[in-house]
Amino acid sequence: MKDVTDTFSQVVLGFVSKENTLLFLIPSYDRTIITSLLVKYFIKNHPKLKIGIVLPDADLFRDYEEKFKDEGTDSLPYSIIKSTDSEETRVEIYKEKSVFIITPHLLRNDIFRKCITPNDFSLLIFDQAHVIKGKHASVKLLEIFHQNNLMIRTVGFTTQTLTEVDDVLEICSNLLTMKIELYENFSPRAVYEQTKTKEQTIIIPLNKPIYDFCFEINRYIREYTEFLQSKGIIKPVTVRKNFPQFISDVRSKFEHDEQQVIIRKTVELINFQILKDLVEVSGTKAAIRYMENLQSRVIKSEEEEYIKNLHVNFVRTPIFTELLEELNQISEKTNHPKFARLKQLIHQLKLKRNFSQFQVIATNKSVLASLPAYFDEIGMRSKIVTPSRKKEKEGLITDFNNGKIQVLISSKVLSIKSDALIFFNNPTKYTTFVERVANESDVYILLTHRSNEERVYHNYRNRERNFKNKLNDPRIHQILVQNQQQIFKKNMDKKMDIRTRAMVNVVSALAKNRKDKKETRKEVENNLEELKYIQFLTKCSIDEAKLIFAENPDIETLKPNLSTHKLLKNIFSEGKADHLFNNIKGRKELVST
Repeated sequence: MKDVTDTFSQVVLGFVSKENTLLFLIPSYDRTIITSLLVKYFIKNHPKLKIGIVLPDADLFRDYEEKFKDEGTDSLPYSIIKSTDSEETRVEIYKEKSVFIITPHLLRNDIFRKCITPNDFSLLIFDQAHVIKGKHASVKLLEIFHQNNLMIRTVGFTTQTLTEVDDVLEICSNLLTMKIELYENFSPRAVYEQTKTKEQTIIIPLNKPIYDFCFEINRYIREYTEFLQSKGIIKPVTVRKNFPQFISDVRSKFEHDEQQVIIRKTVELINFQILKDLVEVSGTKAAIRYMENLQSRVIKSEEEEYIKNLHVNFVRTPIFTELLEELNQISEKTNHPKFARLKQLIHQLKLKRNFSQFQVIATNKSVLASLPAYFDEIGMRSKIVTPSRKKEKEGLITDFNNGKIQVLISSKVLSIKSDALIFFNNPTKYTTFVERVANESDVYILLTHRSNEERVYHNYRNRERNFKNKLNDPRIHQILVQNQQQIFKKNMDKKMDIRTRAMVNVVSALAKNRKDKKETRKEVENNLEELKYIQFLTKCSIDEAKLIFAENPDIETLKPNLSTHKLLKNIFSEGKADHLFNNIKGRKELVST
């Protein structure tokens, strides 16, 4: 039986070769399969033009390079272009190769430097198409092609299940997408079942000291929320999105004393929520680190300066010191139960399943800094990977692949093979949540029981299940139709311009030759060129042209005037004569221009 993924790739090639397409793939699908097929097809059909495989992150280069070599497609004239290459080197690569793996920022800059021109391309393939919105480099790159009115094929694909219809609309608009396709087995239930088999969620209850602290903070949150709602502030936690505007509204509606109370309680409420989430998800040390960072930012300044930052204002409230002291006391006695459960999980996987390589993902810096000590206790060497330090990161990944390091700790999923991928915290970004499925490792997610992080996790699950329904939004169908019309119009204008210019050139040449030639009547009768000229002017058949020529051999007199109109009426019916006369008028104007 033929492989399903291979069948899907062949189907995709059928419509992508004809229309700009946006593909939504299941995370486990190998997107390099489609890329390889498209590259081969466009090289065969457009051998003189270039193909750009545009990747937003240089970390993805390795995936494509390995895939091309594994499939034996290294004969393809492709090359990876890096910003570290000199400009002269890149120019040489552009001349010699037909396929480029490159970042959008570098390609855009090289077009501006005239290392390569937009006219050189037949196809642009955008991996991670969900980023093509806002001010991303991919958007700015596509603007160049749109501004030059170039008819280039664009293909985008992503494993992201976008929940905002506006995001899908923006991406389709930027790519001039004419068709959206989903993996044929892609259904909300299929994705859920597939990810469920390779992923385990581990629910961890809070220990008593941390539970009591969160319970106390919850009581404050309820009291403050009720107070602020009585003052007309319905969703006080959302105030942090536009705090200056909130301050302005409060000052316009309340007296001075009441203003101070409302602002202070709002600031405290927002920080209570942050502290509660930090303690629930990552432990007391994460909350302490947050509060100490706030303290370090407090400087002597005017009241107006303080009021601009709602978090700094929290430091000045009486309850801040009390909470910090309480957190310090708790942290001396206990840690978050996740740390013990993580150590236990890795120990079990190591002994029972013979796992030796682990990735651990943590979103909080204090957690990242604390984890190596726990792995030292069970005799496993671990290192923290910092994304900003690329050379150090590459060295650590090499050591990990060679077995010198057993555990890599980072804040995002790394594109490496490991036995297990463990999330200490539920991903705060949906992008990271999706990446855990694309990873070949077994996935484990540690969730605090009945916490906000558990609610976020289930929200992500719902996004996956409901994604397909969102693509049925009429606005999405409308933008696809608009793009189809826009591209159709460009194609027609281009074809009509070419045909019209060719016809005008032919007729002009014929007219010039007629003026230069002096032929007898018998010679003219046998001249097919003259009959074709009459056909062109009147848009009539060859037999009708012969009738006109027989009645009036001097074709130079066929002008849009009364004598020509009368001549046609003598030969044809009145309706036919009017039709041919109008054709002569239009064609004469065309030749004159």
